[in-house]
Amino acid sequence: MGNGMAMVKRAVKDILAENEDLRLRLEEAEETLRAIFGGEVDALVVNAPEGERIFTLEGADYPYRLLVESMNEGAVTLAPDGTIIYCNKALADMLKVPLEKIIGVAFANFVSTADAADFASLLGKCTQVSKGDMDLVTGNGEPFPVLLSCSAMVAGNSRGQNMVVTDLSEQKSAQQALQAEIVRRLQTAEELRKSEQLLMHQGRQAAMGEMIGNIAHQWRQPLNTLGLMVQKLQLLHNTGRFNEEELDDYCRKSMDTIMHMSKTIDDFRNFFRADKEKTSFRLLDVINKTISLVEGTFTQNQISIQLDAAGDPAVNGYPNEYSQVLLNIFLNARDAFVQRDISGPRLVTVRIYMEEGKTVVCIVDNAGGIGEDIMIRIFDPYFTTKGPDKGTGVGLFMSKTIIEKNMNGRITVRNTGAGAEFRIEV
Repeated sequence: MGNGMAMVKRAVKDILAENEDLRLRLEEAEETLRAIFGGEVDALVVNAPEGERIFTLEGADYPYRLLVESMNEGAVTLAPDGTIIYCNKALADMLKVPLEKIIGVAFANFVSTADAADFASLLGKCTQVSKGDMDLVTGNGEPFPVLLSCSAMVAGNSRGQNMVVTDLSEQKSAQQALQAEIVRRLQTAEELRKSEQLLMHQGRQAAMGEMIGNIAHQWRQPLNTLGLMVQKLQLLHNTGRFNEEELDDYCRKSMDTIMHMSKTIDDFRNFFRADKEKTSFRLLDVINKTISLVEGTFTQNQISIQLDAAGDPAVNGYPNEYSQVLLNIFLNARDAFVQRDISGPRLVTVRIYMEEGKTVVCIVDNAGGIGEDIMIRIFDPYFTTKGPDKGTGVGLFMSKTIIEKNMNGRITVRNTGAGAEFRIEV
């Protein structure tokens, strides 16, 4: 009887122990199921006769996990203390560190020393989405630029930060290449500007040489007149006919001649003075002044100028530079007459009119025209048909620069029946 009771007590004890074990296992299973349904478990490790087996779970968030793993940007989740508790393969590839050696490491370890303070500040702002540029350091110690986008993570009782890491290496390289290209183009533009300035300077020097010759022509007649008046005064004195009235008359005539010569100097000096700002000027004034500058050399070469003006329009630009353009065209016409030894009447016609709101000046000569092979290069720098001792080849290039670049106009050339026509639109 005693032995029977002992056996019953042991059986009850064993049943109670077995029930407790079953209860614990049931609670564990229920907790596991809760975690699975809550999306807190990615995989299960199950003890099987053949050993531990891992079963991955696919829940409603599975497509999003695939997206995070397949995207080019790095993705990382940090614990509140900054420890990495998750990262995707893209971030591991950026850092050149195996994935298993990243989990559990403080993310700050991969931030460059120079950006440590900025990273700490960024984490402090993660209660809302915050972004910042900084350098991370690979496992090889190589820095590379990234954009960190940080936001707070709240999942049940869990807290931390989620970050997206965008590699800016290609973008920075492209920016550096773009900046280098901009610098190169600015240098090229500066070199071009200096070349144009040099050409303009050479053009002005060539024009100055022409003007010195024109001054001689302009002064020859008034100097001759002054000489004759001085001789006449001496003759009057020697013949006893010199009186106060004659003196006043010759003084007045001499002063008029001297004033004319002085005005000629002023005209030439103003011609070479650079215009600093655009101004409104009357086209006829500039054309007449330019004609006066070449009057001597045109007269010497039997060239007539005919002016046909339909009004006197105003132009906004640089009057002295515009005058240089006219001068270059006039002198080219003169040279064509002389080189070809045109025997008939030598005529340059200047026409002025308005067309579609623009002022148009056409300068036409009857010097035989321009060859087609020359016309396509006529505005090129240093192109000349006059030889190195007679032309620099910068006059028409300078003219094109003045009209088209400085005054936003247009200059063209074409052949007419008897000669060439230069057309200036501003």
